[in-house]
Amino acid sequence: KVNWSDLPKVVAQELQQQLSKKRWSGEISSAAAQSNNVSRSQPQVEIVRATCFTSYKSSTDKNSLRVKMFDQMESAGYDMITMETVGKGEKCVDIALAVDMLHYATIPGSMDICILLTGDKDFIPACLRVRQKGVQVAVVSMHRGCNRALNETPHMKDFDIVFLDHHLTNLVVPDGKRKRNDSIHAMEIIKAMYGFILGTNGKEHYREDGTLVKRAESRDLGRYLKSYRVKRSNMLSEIKSVHGGLRHFVATYPNFFSVENADEMAFWVEINIEKTNLEKVQLEIEKQSVLKAAVENASTEIAAKPALQEDLSSKTVVELKELLR
Repeated sequence: KVNWSDLPKVVAQELQQQLSKKRWSGEISSAAAQSNNVSRSQPQVEIVRATCFTSYKSSTDKNSLRVKMFDQMESAGYDMITMETVGKGEKCVDIALAVDMLHYATIPGSMDICILLTGDKDFIPACLRVRQKGVQVAVVSMHRGCNRALNETPHMKDFDIVFLDHHLTNLVVPDGKRKRNDSIHAMEIIKAMYGFILGTNGKEHYREDGTLVKRAESRDLGRYLKSYRVKRSNMLSEIKSVHGGLRHFVATYPNFFSVENADEMAFWVEINIEKTNLEKVQLEIEKQSVLKAAVENASTEIAAKPALQEDLSSKTVVELKELLR
């Protein structure tokens, strides 16, 4: 799960480092600073407020991962501006966020830096106007979800984009409540995805280099995995909870899958038909399943041998061999 309390700290530290490298003010020597009673220390970046603008349908399950995430953010001190989605888009959220940006930018002394966490290029006009009001703009995003225009449009931001991909080790923490045995094995997920893509749902496609692949759109694959019931949940929820989402799961197994349009919200999950040996894949799945069963059985057997917890210092070699059989 994400440690939302540390997200503002990570962003503040990154911007602080960029400020130290890009300051245009002249350096003051120690002697000059002391004689003029001026501090040499540069201004510290301090995030004083974090607001999340979001929406979900009224029919959304209160126990869904999306709602739980918003609850976690609110518990971490974020101001939550939640709206109800009535259509397919979330333009009401975009408008509310842009209005608030411009509102605070026009209040003198309200903020020095406006930090926008997004990958949407629709906020570029708002960023340009905020900078015109004398407020610096910073953008925080993820590599695969960041529109290229946010990086290429001139005069819309004052810092390099802060990519959270580089800080995941500081933001993502293991969920201690979840036991390892409660999650399904990755090979089971791969087997289900292969069955969907290589079946009638997948579409044949020739790449520019002439390679034949069979692929499925991420949305269609996600709907299928959501309908695939496993234990107390569904396979899509397992992927999001354990592996961080479908995109990250696919990227973890490049020997099985490839991705096209990886930077877009909807992408293609592809299987190279020419290089895919289905028998080899099936053997790998079976091998992983056997290995998993063997580990579980070994753990059970070790736990079932109370003799191994005895004092063995007085045992003979023959007796020790008997215990280890």
